[in-house]
Amino acid sequence: MRVGSADVRVPSVSHPQLIARGAILSILIAIAASAGGGAEKPAVAPELVGGISSAAVFDDHGFFDAARGCFTQYPFSKFQAGADERQKSCLADYMKRHGATSQAIAFMRAAPVPAAIAAVRSYGAVAVVYAAMMWADGADGWAIVGKSGELVPLWVPPAVDDDPAYREFLRQHPDVLLWSDAIGWPRAASAAGGEQLAFEFSLKVCHACAKLGAATVVYDFDRDGRYQGARLRRIVAQPATP
Repeated sequence: MRVGSADVRVPSVSHPQLIARGAILSILIAIAASAGGGAEKPAVAPELVGGISSAAVFDDHGFFDAARGCFTQYPFSKFQAGADERQKSCLADYMKRHGATSQAIAFMRAAPVPAAIAAVRSYGAVAVVYAAMMWADGADGWAIVGKSGELVPLWVPPAVDDDPAYREFLRQHPDVLLWSDAIGWPRAASAAGGEQLAFEFSLKVCHACAKLGAATVVYDFDRDGRYQGARLRRIVAQPATP
């Protein structure tokens, strides 16, 4: 897969335990869709305070095999609620042994599925991260990291339910959701008080469903890289096929 100007390898996903784990994406989307408007408060990772650098890229051929091994060693069926932390600690140990930085490991721990940073691009007080990720129905993901240490995951769609344009689109297309499968490097603008990044989300009812349109969402950050919220800029309906 080509990302920006770099070729990035993404994993094939076939391990049976990843089906349930990958379903987390659909759950996250459903939760975000029902959360309503307002600025979501992102998590802060101490390792990311000051900003993330390209040194956090972790290009390791064995990463996803190691993740599968950690799943096998610490299965949910045996460890229940404690499985996730054991799996992530297991994978963090592997990453340390193979030269990963503390930022690469912090990003992996913050993600809901195994994630290896593949590319980082800076936009002033924030940076956009592209990662190879072990979803059941996908192999990558995007996030924004501010110099504040806040990590805003784009695999969780923003809450735009209060926007009139979105509500009208939803009236015409019940059950439509924002999906991050069409995201690429953003259009950026430096505002007087910070940074603005615009991303395009697909509008679909399900992951495999036909695309009904596209939503451009702007993420706002202040000059220190603190997240200020997301807002819908526009919606464009997909032209009907004859």
